[in-house]
Amino acid sequence: MSRETKVFPPVLMKFEEDEEFLGFLKEKGFSERDFSPPRSFCLHMGSNKKSLSFLKKKWKSSPIEFGRSKNGEILFKGTKEEIEDVLESMDFSLRVPPMKIGKRTFCFGNKTYVMGIINVTPDSFYSNSRVPDVERAVETALSMVECGADIIDIGGESTRPGASPVSPEEEMRRILPVIRELRKLTDIPISVDTYKSQVAEKAIENGADMINDISGLRFDRRMVDVIKSAKVPVVLMHTSGKPAVMQKRTHYKWLLGEISQYLWESLKKLKDLSELTILDPGIGFGKTPEQNLYILKHIEFLRIFGRPVLVGPSRKSFIGHFGGGEKPEDRLEGTIAVVSLAVYKGVDFVRVHDVREVKKAISVVEFLKRIGGGNGRIS
Repeated sequence: MSRETKVFPPVLMKFEEDEEFLGFLKEKGFSERDFSPPRSFCLHMGSNKKSLSFLKKKWKSSPIEFGRSKNGEILFKGTKEEIEDVLESMDFSLRVPPMKIGKRTFCFGNKTYVMGIINVTPDSFYSNSRVPDVERAVETALSMVECGADIIDIGGESTRPGASPVSPEEEMRRILPVIRELRKLTDIPISVDTYKSQVAEKAIENGADMINDISGLRFDRRMVDVIKSAKVPVVLMHTSGKPAVMQKRTHYKWLLGEISQYLWESLKKLKDLSELTILDPGIGFGKTPEQNLYILKHIEFLRIFGRPVLVGPSRKSFIGHFGGGEKPEDRLEGTIAVVSLAVYKGVDFVRVHDVREVKKAISVVEFLKRIGGGNGRIS
């Protein structure tokens, strides 16, 4: 495997002083006196003796502080730039290599791609997104393509909080005709939003290019085999449980740390095929409104895996909680605000209902990111 696609153990970042983080240090056996308050950027990681021996040479001439827990884990403390330098020396890479999805190649670092949502369901939380018949679903998807969608994500089962599951047979009845028809008309990459291996397998056979698994390969063990066999990209998402119960499980000892650990365990299931993965922190899946905003504010914490990052905040209830609209139908502006933050922070994909409006917002944000120093020129 190339340098860019190599997978490493979780590295957990901390950006601000936080009681959760200090509690974590105590649990790991670190001295709070050495690491409190944390500076602008902290990492927690596991390391083998060879790497540690090499790093000691770097630390002699570096302002980075470090400590070791009882089980051999390491904590770094220093500025982002200092620690990135150490990670590069260790053969870690914060750069994300290109990824081929279907017939298209996606390059990361300077662009955020848009995934348009097609819900072939009668009960998705946003009523305007429901397109339960094939003709309307295909028409909506093609309209999204015209508006600039980079991927179309088709789902046949609602995964809103409290939703009841449908059978694989019903899910396939809903989505397979849409996939087949859309595949005839466009080469746009088609993603299928499912956690069922049977559905994923049939979707790929009928023209789907990738799988979007809200469980991170947890709900159906056979999903790992399907991904390995087909060698298609897969979105690995964090959730605290199945949709029916996930909002009852929103307590975390360390939110960012537990999300990272969960996704690391999902990555390990694919072993040397990690280059097929995209990571999603699971906005709205087993999180409180405040936790969703906290994740978005610190979305950089997923960068350390060297994989593309996707977020899906579109019209979700946490936006309404902060004044962005009581009903899903009223949350377009709030969605654009949240997406703009995510784009500014460098996420690679946003999954949304409103492709046209979001594409316009992204265009402005990407120019904002490219504005040079005091001269005001676009870099």
